[in-house]
Amino acid sequence: MEAETIATVHSPQNDIALITTESAPHADPGSDASTSRTTACVVHDEDYYFDFIIFQVGDRLFKVPRHKFVEESVIFRSMSDLPLGEKRADGLTDEQPLRLDGVEQADFRHFLKYLYPRGIGRPVSLTLDEWLSILKLSSLWEMDRIRNDAITNLPALLTNPAQKLGVAIDYNIEFWLVPAMQELVQREAPLSVADLEHIGIECALRLAAIREACLPHNYRHSYTFGRSGIAPESRRGAVTYDCQERIEHDFKGFITIPPLKYDKALTAVELVEEAPPPAEVPPQTARRGRGRGRGRRFTYED
Repeated sequence: MEAETIATVHSPQNDIALITTESAPHADPGSDASTSRTTACVVHDEDYYFDFIIFQVGDRLFKVPRHKFVEESVIFRSMSDLPLGEKRADGLTDEQPLRLDGVEQADFRHFLKYLYPRGIGRPVSLTLDEWLSILKLSSLWEMDRIRNDAITNLPALLTNPAQKLGVAIDYNIEFWLVPAMQELVQREAPLSVADLEHIGIECALRLAAIREACLPHNYRHSYTFGRSGIAPESRRGAVTYDCQERIEHDFKGFITIPPLKYDKALTAVELVEEAPPPAEVPPQTARRGRGRGRGRRFTYED
């Protein structure tokens, strides 16, 4: 009877498992089984021998293969290359997991559903919320391939142009900006309170101004009669006017999109640019003209 002892030796190239077979004490001395020690070297496969990593998100632990995070993310790849010295790396045990502070459990589960699909041969069908979670975390962790996949799949699910514009602002998707703005300007329905939650008040005010400038040819007032008298009802209706040039002009140089910022009122759109200070002239010869926003314009008379 033989017993096997397995020891692991670490080398720069790969881990090597040394399997040592020892003969049983009662074996016949003249038989082949009397060989005291036989050693064979077994190496870990470079593709299909996975290390696992343990994440803590809130009060829950997740244990998944490490390689996808390292392959897809510059951030996780650089973390794995950091020298640790005598310190034990996070993510190897339940007692010392790698904590993902600021990440919601629902977002992380959606992300893992994409990264590690369950089942064989079944396409993963993801909802709008799941794709938004994937876009959020792939942007946070600089996973460009996954981020591009989310950007490709989201337009079919983002039917609300205000929400699409808000997502473009939050995650720096520049080529979504003008088309989403144009759709908001051209549609019949005015900007709503729900739209403001997606795009912020400053962006909404600028778009409202462009909407007023794009009146259809058949625009007219209708009137309603009530106890307080006659009140006009204005319904602009949808327009087909191509306002892309106007949008690009009004927003040129003013859109600031820091990734992963959530206060759209502060980060969505900087409406005006500070104009350079006027040349110094005697006070009596200068009069202030009508400016736009904070960037005031001055005219001068001789």
